[in-house]
Amino acid sequence: MELWQQILLAEETARIKGQQSAPVQQQPAPQPQVVVKENVRYRSLYAYDANGNITYIGESNTGTSKSAPTWRIKQLSYDTSGNITEIRWANGDQLFNKIWENRTGYTYS
Repeated sequence: MELWQQILLAEETARIKGQQSAPVQQQPAPQPQVVVKENVRYRSLYAYDANGNITYIGESNTGTSKSAPTWRIKQLSYDTSGNITEIRWANGDQLFNKIWENRTGYTYS
């Protein structure tokens, strides 16, 4: 992994861990879901797996439709301890030309 990728991975891990709360004991695993958060720069969507891990992050302009080809989407991979091990981009690039609703159909690298 190149240095810039290691830095991006470290920054993304720190950002995500700051947004996630500690898991609560004795609760059933959360169902996969999509969360919308907006800030001044862009709208962010988060898709979670059944273990509560963020699996996809989509970013686009605030107010953009999920079906518009104006998203950049990244996929996160985890080790067995729940630590982020890799961040990959849809179709291998960070261009804002993907469709959020099609996120599972892209190739990530």
